Amino acid sequence: MSASIRAMVREPDQGLRSIRDRFRLSDAPVIGLAGVAARLVFWIVTNRAWEDAYITVTHARNAAEGLGLTHHPGEALTHGFTSAVSVLVPLAGELVSPGSGLTTLRLASLVAFIVAIYFASRICAKLGLSRPATAFALAYLAFDPLQVFYGMSGMETQIAVAAILAAGWFVAGPRYRVAAVAIGFAVLVRPDFLLFAACVPLLQARRHSVRAAAETMLIALLTVAPWIVFATAYYGSPVPQTIVAKSLTYMTYPDGLALASLAPLAQNVGALIRTFTPFFNDTLVFDAPLPFALAATVAATVWALVIIGSRRLARLFPEVAWFLLIYVIYRVLFLPRGYFDWYVPPFTALAIIAAACGIDHFEIPAIRRTAAYGLVAALAIPLVFTIGLERTIQQTIEDQVREPLGRYLGDVVPAGDPVALEAAGYFGYFSRATIYDFPGLTSRAALSVVRSLPRSDRNLMAMVTVMEPPWIVMRPGEYIDLQGRRPDLAATYRACRTFAVPGDETVGWGGLVKTTIDRSFTVYSRDGCGS
Repeated sequence: MSASIRAMVREPDQGLRSIRDRFRLSDAPVIGLAGVAARLVFWIVTNRAWEDAYITVTHARNAAEGLGLTHHPGEALTHGFTSAVSVLVPLAGELVSPGSGLTTLRLASLVAFIVAIYFASRICAKLGLSRPATAFALAYLAFDPLQVFYGMSGMETQIAVAAILAAGWFVAGPRYRVAAVAIGFAVLVRPDFLLFAACVPLLQARRHSVRAAAETMLIALLTVAPWIVFATAYYGSPVPQTIVAKSLTYMTYPDGLALASLAPLAQNVGALIRTFTPFFNDTLVFDAPLPFALAATVAATVWALVIIGSRRLARLFPEVAWFLLIYVIYRVLFLPRGYFDWYVPPFTALAIIAAACGIDHFEIPAIRRTAAYGLVAALAIPLVFTIGLERTIQQTIEDQVREPLGRYLGDVVPAGDPVALEAAGYFGYFSRATIYDFPGLTSRAALSVVRSLPRSDRNLMAMVTVMEPPWIVMRPGEYIDLQGRRPDLAATYRACRTFAVPGDETVGWGGLVKTTIDRSFTVYSRDGCGS
């Protein structure tokens, strides 16, 4: 009898746990490969490029071309991206092969997914989760539409998921110096991971020592410090202008206990609940093949499992549990209730592990398997519809409206003439023009004007009435609004060309329908339409 078998006989519980862990970890490569395949299919079938991804890639391209790490010429260098890592990754690609920034981000997302699956499986193993519960958590990471969509369309989302899972794993172990580096890297990927970093000192002091906690924070700070020094010297501030602009226009702030001020918070709670709602976790979804009542039932079930499992998660990963709680508060109080869905996947990646703990709360194996695999199917099937819908959006709107319009601006707008518009991604990347965007993500001049406007009237049309730029790009409703505000100013603009595809303010595939306001844009000029 071998030594390993004798050990199992002497310690049956330990032997059974060892076998179970082998099965559980063996699932990770299979699910990981399936997740990579899903992402490659999404990439090949849709070629989806997210609007905001082009904002970041434009900075990287301009830096590689010697224009500086900025979005456009004609203004001072502007910190028009949020994540340091999200711009450094495409910059590396652009320096090696011009024009490869977006592809580099997609490839990095594939690698980051593998890293995410690895650390998620390690966390599940340390929690001692059953095979169905572990498969549930890993399959969610592999097939959740938002996890797939945003990473493969050029956002840093998948890198952020990998970073927070790695940080969550390391802070629970004795290697607190490695944990400190992981925390610092996570903050470089997403500034809002400062919420996670804030959870560490007291808990590290309790687990190890005050000295260890202080050393962890110092190493984390040193990891972030080079970027802080660079951004301060280069831009004048380490705070991304995108954060300032979004806080001025999109973030909600509680104002006392008046019902009028509490209503937005109630809407944010509703958006939070939708986080695990199949199809409807994308807040732009208007209709879906699954009735909302059934989808909401799935979400309620997952949230219940998150709550049930949080206690088990907190025993071994208290920093993760506290981060989940703090992030829920942050999500409800400050983030907009919709659209910025790429902020959510790192949170859901951790929350789904808590839900997996909740599944293991049931002692009957049949119930565990039914809950795990049933929920996996409910949360993963929407990916098929998402692939079809995002292909439709890319081909009908982005490829036929936004990209051609951007190229047109590059042909007709004289160098140095600013163009005011909302949505600086496609238009800025393909035009290379000076862009005054609303709400000032990439333009210091635009941000200064937006800051001066009353909070209730911060929009593109109000910004244009102040700046009176020589060129504007507007949707039909936006130009009508401008005519109502300043008919004298609107009359000075001549419509040069409209880029539009037929249809209403929705786009759908297979019963999955999203709202859209991007089917029609018109370019206007005050000084002639150029060649």
